[in-house]
Amino acid sequence: MATFAELNNTNEVIELHTLDVSLFNNESEANTKLQQLNSSTNVFKQYYFDGTRKNPAIIGGTFDSTRNAFLDIKPYPSWILNETTCKWEPPIVEPTNEDEEITYIWNEDAYNADNTTGWVETDRNTL
Repeated sequence: MATFAELNNTNEVIELHTLDVSLFNNESEANTKLQQLNSSTNVFKQYYFDGTRKNPAIIGGTFDSTRNAFLDIKPYPSWILNETTCKWEPPIVEPTNEDEEITYIWNEDAYNADNTTGWVETDRNTL
């Protein structure tokens, strides 16, 4: 069995499907079968669990055909795509903290007000 992401016309993952790929010679044949089974003209891209397409396919995420990778939903407008991992990263590295009671959360408004800030300290017990 293999997992396929159904993509809409903007390459957003709208559904995940499983299919026995041993019945097909290649991904193109499996794509055609999934289109028939789902009465759809959408494209289906296989998600490989070995990291071939970088990240897991998730509903709401996208498939980037240039990078041949699934991308998660961008968490904040300021975050930047890491070209190696194809994961979204904050524009400022999260501070390290040895205090188990304190954690950091991203605050986009703080970053927009002063792009040298963005991580806000919070008490872990209040989360």
